[in-house]
Amino acid sequence: MTRPFYLVLTAVLSSLPALAQQNQSPVQCRATEQEVLDVSHQLWSAYRNRDVAAYGKLVDDSFISTNDAAVRKGKQEILAALRKPEGNVHNETDEQPTDIRLVFTNGVAILNFTKHWTDYDKNAGISFGATSVMTRVFT
Repeated sequence: MTRPFYLVLTAVLSSLPALAQQNQSPVQCRATEQEVLDVSHQLWSAYRNRDVAAYGKLVDDSFISTNDAAVRKGKQEILAALRKPEGNVHNETDEQPTDIRLVFTNGVAILNFTKHWTDYDKNAGISFGATSVMTRVFT
C-alpha cells in the first residue's frame, strides 16, 4: 500500500514543473521605445538642473551608477552630490542623445547612446569636451 502511494506522489510531483512552465509567459517589457527615451531625458534633465526631488523619484533605491573610471555610486551618493553647489566646473551636454540603440529583453530595456559634453572651468577660463558613449539599463 505504501509503494503505490509513493508512485502516485512521485508522478504528481514530477509533473508540476511542466505544468508551471506551461502557464508562464515570457517576461515582456511593457515600455515603448519613446517611453524609455522620455525617462532617460527626464533623468538627464533632473541631473543637469540638480533637481534632487525629481532625480530621487526617477531612480529606485537599488540604483547604481558607474562612471568611466569604474567608480560606482548608489542613489544616496548621487543625491548627496546633487545637493552640493556646482563648484568651479560647469558641465553642458547636448539636449538629445545621438546614435541611439535600444534593446528590450526579458523585461529589461537596455539603452545605448552618445552625447557630446563640454566642461567649463570657471576659474581657469578654459573649456574641454568630448563625446561619450553611455548605457542605461532600465528594469
